[in-house]
Amino acid sequence: MKLKLENLTKLLPICRSTAFPPIYHISFTPSPFCSSISPLSSSEPSLQVSESSAFMVDYLINSFGWSKEKAIYASKRLLHIKSAEKPDAVCSFLRGIGLFESQLSATIRRRPIILTAGIESSLLPKVKLFETLGASGKELADLVATSANCLSNSDDRRLVPCVDVLRDLLKDEKKIRHALKRCPWILSSDPDKILRRNVGFLLQKGLQGHSLSTLIYKSPNLLVMKLELLSSACQTVEHLGLGLTSSL
Repeated sequence: MKLKLENLTKLLPICRSTAFPPIYHISFTPSPFCSSISPLSSSEPSLQVSESSAFMVDYLINSFGWSKEKAIYASKRLLHIKSAEKPDAVCSFLRGIGLFESQLSATIRRRPIILTAGIESSLLPKVKLFETLGASGKELADLVATSANCLSNSDDRRLVPCVDVLRDLLKDEKKIRHALKRCPWILSSDPDKILRRNVGFLLQKGLQGHSLSTLIYKSPNLLVMKLELLSSACQTVEHLGLGLTSSL
């Protein structure tokens, strides 16, 4: 038996991109279906400034107006930075492609290690990848900002294969950009162990061609869902007797 597309999309949530990584839930279970890193919050415990972290703590406070607690927390991976040269260059590059100050601050909060990234070797290839999808101007800046967690990932081993999965499914650059804006975590997922695995599962459920493409376009979060929860969602649809039909 096959799952009816519209009923599956009604039961499954859409992963919307936000200023910080979302935690996903489906309506019939309280468990999150893909892992995420919670944003820094005002509830972070007070931390002491060590001599080794003092430079970056001051840099983050002065550059972005962060609280001392947030700056200390974020600086833990940046202890080796003793000069503003590299972080200043990264911030200048991100501003240059159109990130607003609020976007820049949020991007650094989500992935502080970006401040150590090589511009030519790491950041520029990712921007060019988004440009190959037709992104420019504000849309390009938005994609970079919402995809902060993938900006330190390998282009060849992670980002390009993930985009290739979307190309195979959606066949349209605008639809790919739409999916990435709704669920930027796609670019942080293993293309074989997660994305293609979930596509294979949906194919086994009888979703293919235009039906599968439409489902992923509407709910790109399905690509990063934990398999047991994706299976549970499909079973719930079946057990409720919703949308079971011989053909789509």
